Amino acid sequence: MFIDVPTGLRDFDLIRNLIKNSALTLCFLSLLFVIFTALEMWRYVATVEDGAYLLGKYLVLLLPFVIVNMVPPAAMVGMLATFAIKSRQNELVTWASAGQSAYRLLAPCLVVVLLAGAGNWVFQETVLPWANRAQEATRLVIKNRGAPVVADTRRWVRRGDRIYRFHSASDNETADLRCPGCVSDVRVFELDNNAVMRTSYHSDVGRWAAGRTELSGNIERYGVNRGTIVPTLV
Repeated sequence: MFIDVPTGLRDFDLIRNLIKNSALTLCFLSLLFVIFTALEMWRYVATVEDGAYLLGKYLVLLLPFVIVNMVPPAAMVGMLATFAIKSRQNELVTWASAGQSAYRLLAPCLVVVLLAGAGNWVFQETVLPWANRAQEATRLVIKNRGAPVVADTRRWVRRGDRIYRFHSASDNETADLRCPGCVSDVRVFELDNNAVMRTSYHSDVGRWAAGRTELSGNIERYGVNRGTIVPTLV
């Protein structure tokens, strides 16, 4: 099984060349992506204090996104380059004369790309979410000329025939033990069978408890009368 190891032919040689060519292609494509991104962000960086540091941080945090998206084309180009080189060196003709089919030659390549796809999926599910949030926050700071960005805390949730809109709790509100799990500025929109709003509720504070929505504070109720939203009694 391992008779070809000293001569560097067949499976081990294919795997080595495929990994080398794919890695070189991945580095080249990632470098192009990073260069064009840096040129695009430079107009914002030039007007920001410590702009070079922010740009470098942004590009580093952007690398996981670039790698995840560039691995598939890099593997494809690496495989094409590997077999193109083998063809020019007449190795494919020799292998075919020795009785090796094209499917047998593709078998080690298939194993490599399957392992690369599995690793790419694990990387996407673990590292990429955190890196995307961090690079998005850094990009907003750069485009905001270095000023801190106020995050939008509004959240939208649909459950059954209702749509909920609320503001997620801040750190101080989360630490308030008097109302655990509470959110502020709650809007509840009730829909009819045609997905048209029929009633809406507005309240200062609300929470989800025991399978039901609890509203508190100043509560207002609005209904739809002939296409017009009018306040009604709670």
